[in-house]
Amino acid sequence: MIRFRLGFALLVSSLLTLLLGLATRIDPVPLGLRAEHTVIDSPVPGAAVVRIDPAPSTHLLLDAWNDPPPDAFTSAWTGFVCPLRAGDYRFATESDGIAAIVIDGQPVSGPLHLTEGAHSMLVSYTHRGGPIRFGLLWARGDETLADVPSWALRPRRIRSLARLAARAALDRVLALSEWIWVGLLVLAAAALARAGIRTLGHALERVCDWRPLVWIVAASFVLNVAGVWWGLPGSWVAIELKPAYVLGALSQHFSHGWFDAYPPVHFYVLSAAWSPLLLLSWLDRMTFDGVVGYTSLVLVSRFVSLVMAAGIVIAACVCGTHAFGRRAGVAAAAIAASITPFLYYAKTANVDVPYLFWWALSMVFFLQLLDGGRPIDYVLFACHSDQALQIIEDPTPEEREILGAFPYQANDVVLHTDTKMLPRTPLARAAWNYHALVGKQQPVALTYDMNVLQTLVSPEVFLVTLNRTDFPAELSRVEDQLGVYTLGLEMGSWRLLQVKPSGEIWERSGTYRVDAGRRLLLTDRNDPGCFGTVISANWSQTGRSLSFRNVRTTGTPTCGFRGPIVARATLVSHPWSTVVV
Repeated sequence: MIRFRLGFALLVSSLLTLLLGLATRIDPVPLGLRAEHTVIDSPVPGAAVVRIDPAPSTHLLLDAWNDPPPDAFTSAWTGFVCPLRAGDYRFATESDGIAAIVIDGQPVSGPLHLTEGAHSMLVSYTHRGGPIRFGLLWARGDETLADVPSWALRPRRIRSLARLAARAALDRVLALSEWIWVGLLVLAAAALARAGIRTLGHALERVCDWRPLVWIVAASFVLNVAGVWWGLPGSWVAIELKPAYVLGALSQHFSHGWFDAYPPVHFYVLSAAWSPLLLLSWLDRMTFDGVVGYTSLVLVSRFVSLVMAAGIVIAACVCGTHAFGRRAGVAAAAIAASITPFLYYAKTANVDVPYLFWWALSMVFFLQLLDGGRPIDYVLFACHSDQALQIIEDPTPEEREILGAFPYQANDVVLHTDTKMLPRTPLARAAWNYHALVGKQQPVALTYDMNVLQTLVSPEVFLVTLNRTDFPAELSRVEDQLGVYTLGLEMGSWRLLQVKPSGEIWERSGTYRVDAGRRLLLTDRNDPGCFGTVISANWSQTGRSLSFRNVRTTGTPTCGFRGPIVARATLVSHPWSTVVV
């Protein structure tokens, strides 16, 4: 019933917000001021960017350039400010450079009396190096200075006071509707998360000592959340993922040459966690330039670390229980929750706790696959075969054979600007350009055109070449390990799903079909109607034949598999010969 009401409320809110948004489109005069952003000392005279800005602000200045802004530029906003009530008004700017405000042709240097209606306005700003910061503020009487709302700014004069008041009321109702809509979206996501948490709780009840774990997780969360506001709205935590880093990555869509010292996964996670705030920003209901927006982003980022910290404690309990029993699992959770560095990093937006969370989660699936797990456990553990072989202390010959079926090769990777590595004919050039090295036995060589792959806008052509050394314009060089596709890869792929540390193979009923080549169907020679599926067996391969021993199967109740057993299997498109077990 609650889900139905929430869904109905979300539907009504969505339709109402859509209708109010369409109603604002009826007004032929947009909200905001006409903006001209001009590069200083530019070889090309004139305005670099001309557009309508809803209100002068830092994030709109950055958005106007659509790229890192120039070191020096000027911005001018012209139009009309439209107070709905007469009175004494104060205007101010928050700026890192030189700024000025002119209203009705007079420079603003203190309070001024304005009648209701439109008054001409000019706002100018000059930036010369350093971080960009700009905001336009106003206040009536003794009120606190606040950002000038977009409904009070117009690029052209509107003489009808009733029209101004109607549009201001519509914009306020639309703003309220959008906030409610986003709030309902968050509630809907929370309802889905609650259902997932409940399912997780039922699963944990089966594998852990549930009641002590709940108390440990709750106590850990209280300890971790204490001090989560430290340093705000400033920044004191070393190498914390600041909002500017993630917002910068988002502005480049995690491409177009974007990179960071940390892998991008946590950037994706934070972007998803920020999605309600990002949606409000897209609707022009929130900016991240001020204290409120910035602090909100940091708190959400730290809350993500708190949730992942709780996940680490739970994973420790699951792993401890799986390996040593329920009491050991509870002890492992308590120890993990009380480690001092864990308490420190659990309340910060650093990547330390998230990385530990993904590692702890992978250990859960690792222990499951050791205990005869499903194929999904292998996927979620996600360890490369060459790394797995190095991890095993004393690999068996079978483990060496199967894991060695996935070869990796070292590649010499060079970032450079030597266009001689591209085809001579421009029309023949592509994002990937292979090199035909006649008579040379060496790894494959190719050149990536990064300007094409990442849509880089640069007069310089940046290239990445693998396994070639004969060019001079080198910028950077690294060695990378990449997988190599071979004919033995298919054999290894099949056998990898069936290998245990003990050297056994196994199949799970209903996982594969015979014609898919992933199940061994066993039949009794003396009774063709008697059949079953292999649970486990030791096997060896000679050519196209398989030899089995110590076979355990599932069969029909009337079958005992007393006589010789015939095994038939198909690997990809290659049928195996019939063998007798």
